[in-house]
Amino acid sequence: MKAKVKSSKLKKSLGYIVRSIQVKPNIPVLSNVLIELKNGNLILSSTNLEMSVKVWIPAMIDIEGSTTVSAKSVYDYVSALSDENVDILMENNQLKVFTNRYKAYFNTLPSDDFPVLPNPSDVKFFSFDSRLFSKSLQKVFFAVSNDFSPSRMAYTGVFIEKSLDKTDSVSIVGLDTFRLSLIDMNVTFYDDSFENKSLLIPAKNLIEIVKILSDIEEEFLVEVYRSSNQGQIIFKNDNIEISVRLLDAQYPNYRQIIPTDNKFQLLAKRQDLENAFKIMNAFTRDPSTFKILFDVVYPDRKLILSSLENEIGRNELLVDLDPESTVPEQGIKMAFFLKNFFEAVNHIDGDTVVIKGNNATSPTVIKDTSDNNFIHLLMPARRDV
Repeated sequence: MKAKVKSSKLKKSLGYIVRSIQVKPNIPVLSNVLIELKNGNLILSSTNLEMSVKVWIPAMIDIEGSTTVSAKSVYDYVSALSDENVDILMENNQLKVFTNRYKAYFNTLPSDDFPVLPNPSDVKFFSFDSRLFSKSLQKVFFAVSNDFSPSRMAYTGVFIEKSLDKTDSVSIVGLDTFRLSLIDMNVTFYDDSFENKSLLIPAKNLIEIVKILSDIEEEFLVEVYRSSNQGQIIFKNDNIEISVRLLDAQYPNYRQIIPTDNKFQLLAKRQDLENAFKIMNAFTRDPSTFKILFDVVYPDRKLILSSLENEIGRNELLVDLDPESTVPEQGIKMAFFLKNFFEAVNHIDGDTVVIKGNNATSPTVIKDTSDNNFIHLLMPARRDV
């Protein structure tokens, strides 16, 4: 095998490839990248058996062929090269990667040892804008559980299904036992291929996919296919293909916990709440377990946030509420974990945050006045005072 390829394209493509490489896999070839030269392209493939990445790069090919080499080693080497072009040549069962000034020889493993990757089937579910997808998932990832115990496995995935009340969109959901994030994203459906279907994709793999998509400078269309192996899904554009194994778990009926009415609705400036977080955070070493008390006294339009840390002291601050806020006569007395509450606020893009709910034991809704497609649910914490 022999070919010449642009150094910059090879470097960037190998950067995508290493995202699905295990550090010390049980099967040696899984630490390698499959390199194929055929049909005018250098094709790079990698897999960890849960996620696979395949990239096509235009190349000047003299001799077609295939082999596998250490993905990280060849990536580190190519990343250090400054020459415009890189030559690839198979010599004595070693892959020679060289320029006018540099050359290196990489040990190989046979391409036949490399797993067969899934291919897209004829069923194309939908397509979406790459940047919109990345932005939408950022508003969901933080709510996904990190508990990988068998009974909680479904909570470690991102759930995607057709939106109930919007014609051309999917609902993307992330949740754990005390919070939920949902965003509706515009897509283009193909026939009825995604009707009554859903996808449960491991969040850890989607995070890597978002990193790859975000690293591509131009905006582009991504198509979603069912793979030839129905247990996987494939994201595809003209020169990159990413397959990921779906989670085999039952996702909870999240829609039944979204409130349909509310007894209070508070409107606050996002900047005021972010400043409050900085102040409250100064009183704790662990925001994930630190409670803030959340009080509104009728008929005042003031949100009182307070906390008590035995080793540090007590603090209290006021946040002005919009006059359009509605407060019940009995007022509002709740509590939230500091980290959970302000993570939701930090994913609001608009200037105003809407906080609404019914009582201290039912989910509180946090919304963005500038984006009706996004909703966050947060369970209040137990309050003793």
